[in-house]
Amino acid sequence: EMWGEAVRAIVVTEQGETLTEEDVIEWASGRVGKFKMPKSIVFTDALPRTPTGKILKRELREQFNK
Repeated sequence: EMWGEAVRAIVVTEQGETLTEEDVIEWASGRVGKFKMPKSIVFTDALPRTPTGKILKRELREQFNK
């Protein structure tokens, strides 16, 4: 709260694939800085998009910022 938003990964898996929180953290650990590591991970079926295909970050924040 003091420093702002915490990093949350919102992950969409391909049909038929299984993925765990540990898998996501392991993948990210070698690719992003420590301050960018997700504090929580949410799995969802699809991301909200505009008609042109851009991700609606505002809707993601409203939906998953609880």
